[in-house]
Amino acid sequence: MAGGVLSPPIHGNNSPCDACSPTCQSQTAPVCGDGVIDDGCGEQCDDGNNISGDGCNAGCTLSNCCSDQGFLGGCDYEPCEAAVCAAEPFCCHGFWTGGCAQAALQYCPGLCTTCGNGIIEAPSEGCEDGNTVDGDGCSASCQIEAVCGNGIMEPGEECDDGNTGSGDGCSSTCELEGEVSNCCFAHCPTGGCDHDVCEDIVCTLVPWCCSGCWDEFCAETANAACNVVCTCGDGNIDFPEQCDDGNITAGDGCSPRCQIESVCGNGIVQVGEQCDDGNVIDGDGCSATCLVECGNGILDPGEQCDDGNTGGCDACSPTCQVQAAPVCGDGVVSPGCELCDDGNTFSGDGCGPTCDVELSNCCSGQCPGPVGCDNNACESAVCGLLPHCCFNCWDSQCAAVAKQILCTDLCNTCGNGITEPGETCDDGNVIAGDGCSETCQFEAVCGNNIAEPGETCDDGNATAGDGCSATCHLEGQTGLSHLNRG
Repeated sequence: MAGGVLSPPIHGNNSPCDACSPTCQSQTAPVCGDGVIDDGCGEQCDDGNNISGDGCNAGCTLSNCCSDQGFLGGCDYEPCEAAVCAAEPFCCHGFWTGGCAQAALQYCPGLCTTCGNGIIEAPSEGCEDGNTVDGDGCSASCQIEAVCGNGIMEPGEECDDGNTGSGDGCSSTCELEGEVSNCCFAHCPTGGCDHDVCEDIVCTLVPWCCSGCWDEFCAETANAACNVVCTCGDGNIDFPEQCDDGNITAGDGCSPRCQIESVCGNGIVQVGEQCDDGNVIDGDGCSATCLVECGNGILDPGEQCDDGNTGGCDACSPTCQVQAAPVCGDGVVSPGCELCDDGNTFSGDGCGPTCDVELSNCCSGQCPGPVGCDNNACESAVCGLLPHCCFNCWDSQCAAVAKQILCTDLCNTCGNGITEPGETCDDGNVIAGDGCSETCQFEAVCGNNIAEPGETCDDGNATAGDGCSATCHLEGQTGLSHLNRG
């Protein structure tokens, strides 16, 4: 301290992450746990506390349990690690792969679904802007919120003219202000009018309009100088009017300030509406307020269930009827929910614990890199024949032996999108009827305009009665022979 003046602390750096700013001024040092994400200081998240296991760790970093770390054993939150490893033991035996991260989503949902991480994790999040701050369009709980002044009329707003000023027909809180301004017509003996900007313009040109009365001349001046204020309702769209339907009536699709407004029941989905089926009747899938009924979490008429989503992968169908939920590991592939189902929930066998197709890294060379591979049985078999694969690195020779000789079931994986030996096609799924069968063999598709094995014709449709049947076989041969006989 010199001359009674407190000198700022000296830290010997220009970091923004301590009590001395990069310009050597005293500042409040960023603190993990204050609810503000300090990007430049290594914070990936900040949920207002220093507790791990709630999606944001004590050091304000996201848990690595939720991401593929390759050959790094375990993860940084022990309860989650224990839960995953109990179900998938290989996850703690030297590597934490994508399958482990997927398992973490299942066993540690509160840890891996994190508002503020920049990733929309449905169905609980409606938006994700990388922070937990209200008032920026995406709330602190990751739900879409209206922002007055962005020029978009959102739920809860009567208007939005792109600013937060009052006196222009749309207030600072995005509520309609009055109807047509009284600047536009004479109203003596009172001086001035109800639109501040227009009043200032007119009174600069004609001073008595604000000191005496607002007479016909003042009104004429306003109509000429404040065109937009005075022309809403004349049937002509003048900038910045979005519409003009010839009146200044609210609730007809064009507001008293000539801004487009949502009208539920007009058959057009507008701002603030999730649906519009042309009526205002509840119980038909689109409510009387134009919100989707199935998937809103409310049991509406005609629904047997409503779990807040319209996904088909749970016990409530996309039409809100009770159904048997698809189960990964039951040996039945549920289209749209599973890419494969091999009757178990183990990783490393070509179909992962969440029924996603996986290709073991035993099947590809990894040098330079780790020794061994991610399937213990395959690794043991290959290393018994080629010891260097577990003492040097897993090179292309190790991969070739795995793929072609010892681990063909693991490496030739139908449904991984790669056409491998024994496959004639691979379209990334194990679903029959799409041109590539569940065993990755080409299959005929009737109606694709290509005559394929098993078909006697294919005219580009699956309609009978046009010479080529619905099963792509020639039809009407007997009748034709009869007609051709003399």
